[in-house]
Parts: sequence; structure tokens; C-alpha cells
Amino acid sequence: MNNILTRSFTGAIFVLLIVTSILIGSITFYLTFSIIVILSMLEFYNLSNFALANPQKWLGIFTGWLFFTVNYFYAFDFIHVRFFIVFIPIVILFFINELYLFHKRPFTSLAYSFLGIIYIAVPFSFLNYFVFRTNINILDINDITNYEYLINQNIFTSQSIYYTPYLLLGFFILIWIYDTFAYLTGILIGKHRLFERISPKKSWEGTIGGAIFTIGLSTLFPYFINILEWYQWLMFSVLIVVFSTYGDLVESLFKRSLNIKDSGKMLPGHGGILDRFDSVLIASPIIYIYLQFLN
Repeated sequence: MNNILTRSFTGAIFVLLIVTSILIGSITFYLTFSIIVILSMLEFYNLSNFALANPQKWLGIFTGWLFFTVNYFYAFDFIHVRFFIVFIPIVILFFINELYLFHKRPFTSLAYSFLGIIYIAVPFSFLNYFVFRTNINILDINDITNYEYLINQNIFTSQSIYYTPYLLLGFFILIWIYDTFAYLTGILIGKHRLFERISPKKSWEGTIGGAIFTIGLSTLFPYFINILEWYQWLMFSVLIVVFSTYGDLVESLFKRSLNIKDSGKMLPGHGGILDRFDSVLIASPIIYIYLQFLN
């Protein structure tokens, strides 16, 4: 009972922080998720030490944060695509650094160094393209009053690129709905293990219960977040259910390979930052691809 109360309180504060930072504007979005990227990568690299990997932690964290930042400004249409060229010498620097670090397993070190960037920084970077949109038709602005409202609220950042938080909010809300109802259903009636070798507590009942609630509630989204049609939200939620489950399982596989339970202790009742964003790491690239077919 105490664990459920702790988990609920921490979850409420966590949700409030994420929702507020997204709604306030592009700067708070950038600052909040920059911190999340840095803390997530720090957890990952600290855990990698249990595998005797000795990754290049600080260069990796800097590169991951820089990758998120460059994508932020590129999605914002503030910089040219040529700025991505900066990552070529940085990648070379990883290899040169390894020559001087005297690690017993130098290529294991390099593998984990790059894995931290690919597994964490790249998926988070896709979130920039959820909030900066180029296709104005995706919004419900059939009347001039709504159009003027968007301009007055400074949601438009340029003639072609604008910041809108609602698609990203929908993304997180669906993940939270799925996680919450899968957890509750699993506690109440969960008996058959979904993937016992990797995650002994996950059940088919919890997964199906979470999926039913998530897909069902997604049909109400057009009434509150009028960005996509109901059938588009429906497909959105199906992808969330499938790939956030895989995201959870992949992180569980990583922790089980290291024989640890949680990625950290930063969030009481939930574990670490990675434990709260594991679903995002697999789901965000898939949702990004899906959104490209809607433009």
C-alpha cells in the first residue's frame, strides 16, 4: 500500500512537470528534455560499468545533448542541415580518445559509448519534430478567429514552422494511460506472464487491459486535442501500445543482463529516469515515421 502511494505521488509530480514544461513553450520544452537526456544518459553509462564497459561517459553525454540540441534548432528551422556535419569529427574523437584510455576492452567501451547516444539521445531527439510542425493543415484552423488566436499566443515561430505542444502531450498521455492501466490490471487479474525470461511481473492480462483502455480512450482525443482525426488517434494508440511495450522490455533486458532491478533511485516508487522513459525510447521513432504519412 505504501509503495502504491509513493508511486502515485511521484508519478503525479512527474506528470505535472512534463505537462507544464511542454505547455509553457518551446524554451521550457528544450530545457526540461535536455536535462532528461543528460540524466538518462548518465544513468545508462553508470549502469554500463556493471558490464565492465568503461564507456566515455562525459563525451557521450555531451554528444547526446548536442545531438538533441542540433535537432531542436533544425526542427525549429533555425539552422541548416549542414550543422549535423559536426558529429563526424566527434565520432572520430571517440576512437582517438580510446587510444589513450588504456581500457582492457576498448571496443566494448566504444560500443557502450555509442549505444548510449543511439539508445537515448536519438529517440528523444525525435520529440522535437512532434512540437515543431510545418504542415499547418494538421491543425483545426478553419476559422480566422482560431488562426488569430494562435498568432496572439505566439505559437507560430515563423511563416512555415510553429511550436504546438498538443501532439507531444497526446503522445505522453497515451503512454501514461497504457502504463497505468496495464499496471492496475496486472495487479488485479494478472496470471499469465508476457515475457517471463525478461520481465517476470508483466502479464498478458495487464498488457491487454492496458491496451483496451488506451485504444478506447484514444477515440475521445479529437474532442480535446483536435489535431488528428479519430481514426488517426486510434492508429497512434495502437502503435503506442505495441512499441511502448517493446521499449519497456528492451530496458528490462538491459537491466537483467546486468542483474539489477532499477536504473536508478531518482524517482521513488518508479526507479530511475530510464525506468520512466523506457517506453519513449522505442515508441518515439515509430510515431515519428507514422506522422510523416499524415503530412
